[in-house]
Amino acid sequence: MPQPPLPEQNELDVWTDGRPFSTTEQTEQREHDESHRLPKVSTKKEVREFLISRRAHISPEQFEVIRYDQDRRVPGLRRREVAELAGVSLNDYSRLERGYIRDASPSVLNAVAEVLQLSEVDRDYLFDLARTAPSPPSS
Repeated sequence: MPQPPLPEQNELDVWTDGRPFSTTEQTEQREHDESHRLPKVSTKKEVREFLISRRAHISPEQFEVIRYDQDRRVPGLRRREVAELAGVSLNDYSRLERGYIRDASPSVLNAVAEVLQLSEVDRDYLFDLARTAPSPPSS
């Protein structure tokens, strides 16, 4: 996408001390302004990949989950185990993992974040995904 031309020099293109912005400073300012626009909308795929990857890093032994079989198809905790440990229904957690995260309450997101042992950065990212997720289709 071509960059818009730099604006003509005017009173808005000066520092508070009266020095004019250089061309480099104008470009840097424009890039800064563009990078701080509204966040992009999260996608179902983004939510799904994030939750699955974090779930894969948690072993059942970390929560003393009883392993009924040694042959697990997925690494880490199963959806059912995350749901039980977070105190939410399997259906609710499965909906989150399918990307329907917008209507999740902060308490559900916090419970899931706790089980998945998310860092502060990952927890913030989970809440950002929920905040920017599209609304589910109306029934």
